[in-house]
Amino acid sequence: MLVKSSSRLLLVLVLLLNASLLTACLWDSDTRSMEEKAFPDALALITGGFLRHSPEFYEWRIEQKLAVIEKYPDSLAPYDDLAVAYEKTGQTAKAIEVMEGMESRDPDRYETLANLGTFYIHNGDLERGVKYIDKAIAINPDAHFGRERYQKYVVEYVLSKTTDEGLMLPLDGESHREGYGDAVGFTQFLFSQLSLETPQNSDSKDPELKKKQDAEVKKAIKRVLGMMRFGNHDSPILLECLGDLFFHGEERDSNRHLASRAFLKASYGVEDEEMKEKYHKMALYAASSIYSPKASSDLEFPELEKRFQEELKSADKWATEVFANERKWIAEGLNVEQKYAEVYYADPEPVADEEEEFATLVSAPTRMLWTAGFAILGIVLGILLFIGYAIKVICSKESVAHLSNKDVSRSPEESI
Repeated sequence: MLVKSSSRLLLVLVLLLNASLLTACLWDSDTRSMEEKAFPDALALITGGFLRHSPEFYEWRIEQKLAVIEKYPDSLAPYDDLAVAYEKTGQTAKAIEVMEGMESRDPDRYETLANLGTFYIHNGDLERGVKYIDKAIAINPDAHFGRERYQKYVVEYVLSKTTDEGLMLPLDGESHREGYGDAVGFTQFLFSQLSLETPQNSDSKDPELKKKQDAEVKKAIKRVLGMMRFGNHDSPILLECLGDLFFHGEERDSNRHLASRAFLKASYGVEDEEMKEKYHKMALYAASSIYSPKASSDLEFPELEKRFQEELKSADKWATEVFANERKWIAEGLNVEQKYAEVYYADPEPVADEEEEFATLVSAPTRMLWTAGFAILGIVLGILLFIGYAIKVICSKESVAHLSNKDVSRSPEESI
């Protein structure tokens, strides 16, 4: 058990070192393949440095799936791939048309309802989309690790911020964001939906309530990261919701680092200068509590943003290489899905347990303690092996001496 946990932890450490406005969950064969792997770490999702397909791949997939459907019209799975490919290439109306056809054939199929709900949301029909998400949840509440429920919370949060004049970003750029443990924005909305709100005018927080809030935030972070992985990692709305979740709690370093980066990335995804400035201010608030042990001083915000931009460049370079491979395979006439799986899905699996993954992600001291523990364990094992070897050598020498003495004591007759 210890060896298994150790190997999983070391793998996560390696992963951490290499590390439309509203989109959410999609269901196709890639989703199913990646569900068997843990989600990439938060920084990779924020920067875009994770496994994803190029636009050319989805154009290729449309042609491939149309050919498969023509040959096997009764097979349902290719329709999911086709619809998602249409959605990924900006053809949402066609994606809806495909799924509506599927709904007429099987009105209670989970994949159809989940995709159709998401497509309606992407198309701006939020209320209708939520109805289909509700239907999908009723049929399979645990699919995507229960992510559809959080997709619904995000959409309802957006609806709560929509006025007659439309939707303005940030969704919540006015909340006080300088205190520790504050529930702001999406986190505050989530607590209100789950009856986890801290009572007003309360001098101290109920330990049991705090425990439930922290557990819910960890769960919500996992689900929002999943929406970014299988939807649109560039979505300012999802990035803002993620930043609000990471902002919550008493952790000073990892959470606020990620919150600040999420808000910064959201600021790069909007064109309006006032919106950019508000997201930038939110990032500054989140970074105000970040401490840099190496410098023994507060990490200045301009330096943090400079580092983040370098992380973005590194992630973009890596994704560009993946996209180039896909274009190469298409030009060579290869089965791109098969080749992609051979090259990228054959990697070792990250940690699947969400609580272990989250704890490793946000707790650098814990990782250091585990690493030190493994080093000490290695030293102890080395000492034990050395002692065992020394004992073996001593016993061997004594045995040789005993045999020599026995030979000397033998009579001449015995020696013949």
